[in-house]
Amino acid sequence: MNKREIQAVVCDLDGTLLTSKKKILNETRNALIELQERGIKLILASSRTLFMLEEIIDSLQMRQHNGYAVCQNGLVTVDLSNAEIQEFSGISDSQALEIFDYFKRYRHLGVFESEKGFQIHIPIKLRWAMPIYYYIIAKKKYSDMRNITFTLFGDFRFSPDQKIEIIHKRDELTFPVSKAGYIRLTKGMDKMVNQLNENFCELDIIRISRAWADIMPKGINKAHGINSLSNKLGFGFENMIVFGDAENDIEMIKSARLGIAMGNAMQKVKQNADDITLSNNENGIAHALKKYGLIE
Repeated sequence: MNKREIQAVVCDLDGTLLTSKKKILNETRNALIELQERGIKLILASSRTLFMLEEIIDSLQMRQHNGYAVCQNGLVTVDLSNAEIQEFSGISDSQALEIFDYFKRYRHLGVFESEKGFQIHIPIKLRWAMPIYYYIIAKKKYSDMRNITFTLFGDFRFSPDQKIEIIHKRDELTFPVSKAGYIRLTKGMDKMVNQLNENFCELDIIRISRAWADIMPKGINKAHGINSLSNKLGFGFENMIVFGDAENDIEMIKSARLGIAMGNAMQKVKQNADDITLSNNENGIAHALKKYGLIE
């Protein structure tokens, strides 16, 4: 590969850019800032919302270097130079209701995401977890009262106008729903993903971690979001390096000029990558950027 062909680097966040402790290692941060200073665009591609990415964007100086963000697995793209946002339609109201009915019938733990926040369906068999939910709600109320950013699991940030609530009935759903999530806290995730695919063939089931699968509109994924930026960028995947670790990264890894799996990536991701670098806890991104001569 000729390094002059590369005009952008795309990084997933959790399990890729961020360590297992949800931090960016200094070597990786410095490498990505140097990369941008050399004129190569940086694109973040995540299942998170834009608000959840703000601190990371600032830390990497992406606004100064005219970077981009692909959020919510490709539902939203953002030109960070001018805050221009492009949004794609989420799942339909009828599809959201079908998913809720399915979760309720088979007693699955699920999440529905909308502009107003997150609605959670907790089946009876998991009601033992309710004290955790009450702790989260109490912490959010405290944060809202103090006018400080509410964070969960270290760095998942929520804006004050986003709600988190448990719902028991289908008529409690807030529309429009952008995407849904299936959560499994025990073994058997692969089997459940297959079942979801069989029951919702008009949607895409994308596994984003060992315990979570996003339920997305058909054809919407990170690769779709990046492709939608090609006119602005003036180039496409043929001039990109992509880093990822989970199944929701596979399409963009396969599409890239060079798709690189992290050392900690799921096996399916490694099988579809052109190369495998060190893990997210070992500055895997910085290591690969040096290997291919994009930074010193």
